[in-house]
Amino acid sequence: MKIHLFLKKYLCSLPFIILLLANGCNEKSTNPGLLASYQLNGALIVDENLDSAVVVIDLKRNDSIVSDADITFHNDTMIFNAFNFSIDYVYSLVKSSLTGYLLSTPKIAIRDSGYFHDTVTVVVADTFSILSIVPPNRLLPGGGSVAVQWSGSSNADGYILAAVLRDSAYTGKGYSAYSTSMSTADNIPTAAFTDGISTVFGWYYIYVYAYTGSPGYNVTRDILPVPLPGQLAENINVPDLRGRFGSVIIAARDSVQVYAAAK
Repeated sequence: MKIHLFLKKYLCSLPFIILLLANGCNEKSTNPGLLASYQLNGALIVDENLDSAVVVIDLKRNDSIVSDADITFHNDTMIFNAFNFSIDYVYSLVKSSLTGYLLSTPKIAIRDSGYFHDTVTVVVADTFSILSIVPPNRLLPGGGSVAVQWSGSSNADGYILAAVLRDSAYTGKGYSAYSTSMSTADNIPTAAFTDGISTVFGWYYIYVYAYTGSPGYNVTRDILPVPLPGQLAENINVPDLRGRFGSVIIAARDSVQVYAAAK
């Protein structure tokens, strides 16, 4: 899955279009007296464990929160500061089923009154699965590492492995790291099951994320099972608009029990 972002104002005059990250036509400011710089940070999260898809966007104009823009995702209206959404002062959209965005190319349309209008397109791939973990009996005496293998997500830019105590998922806690294996198998190290000093015993959920683009770290921290390992570089950087947008597909989780080994 790849998310591609660029503005048509550079492409509309060309005899052909090369699809880079997404496409849209920036109509530029309709108010020449307004010198505005927009910053967008957001993500699409498709979570098989919740059977849900969530879109979240933080939009700022000259570093100030924009609360009254019209933002749609795949023709669905996003709501600013939605009641019961876990993050304040962002635009959000929640779907009760993840299937609506799989293998599709939804568009994000942004209109800030008469000042700014642009559209970007998100390319979404299919879900994937964890195939196996080692130890296969899901028992990890005294701590240790866990080997994970997964099926792979088409067109993913990379993968993230995560582990968290069962009762701490979706609370901003836990261990996560970008996979560096260049394959669909990697290890979660012993450090994932410690408090930084000693082993913390209990049942842990094991996750694999497939990501594309540059999902916003701050806007996804409390709606992912475990926060992203860190923020990737900006992937939107053109006149009038810069920032980050990416997507995260979360495979159905697995689990291990870390317990004190008999002496």
